[in-house]
Amino acid sequence: MKLLLVLMSSLSLVDADSDVIGSDKPVTVTVSDNVILPCHLEPPFNVRNLTVEWKRGETIVHIYTNRKDDPGRQDKNFRGRTSVFHEEMIRGNISLKLTSITELDAGSYTCFVPKLQSQVRRGFVNLTVEPVEQKKDKGSPTHKNNRQPENVVKKAPINPPYTANIRQTISGHSEAFSS
Repeated sequence: MKLLLVLMSSLSLVDADSDVIGSDKPVTVTVSDNVILPCHLEPPFNVRNLTVEWKRGETIVHIYTNRKDDPGRQDKNFRGRTSVFHEEMIRGNISLKLTSITELDAGSYTCFVPKLQSQVRRGFVNLTVEPVEQKKDKGSPTHKNNRQPENVVKKAPINPPYTANIRQTISGHSEAFSS
């Protein structure tokens, strides 16, 4: 009887009044850079014990389940290039970090919390990927606007308290840190 109750409770929806919120603005990134696709629950809700799925169309981009990432079900084109912020999940942050961007990564992404009992269990993020263009006189890469990349801090468009920053360097490597 005890086993049946445990099994039944794991199949039920989690009672939460939180909605999954993606981004109403497209996220733009240059080929070979890293990007954070913003998604969170509002009001904040701890999702560490839930399943979180990221997809592009029907393609599985990332799955977090049983308190860990599940790369076995992930599409091979995304394997080793995705992560979620485990320590932020207790505050409802289910944003996805995607590294080494290619032009094939462009498209509409969905973050989904299947067992969340809410009107809105999906959030959407559109990713636009811009090519790196070659500068004619030196052959060095430049961004589409023909400027050399500078040390800049890009703030992902996610609502507080889930502010994640990316510090992008000239080499194109990024590091995430919370503020």
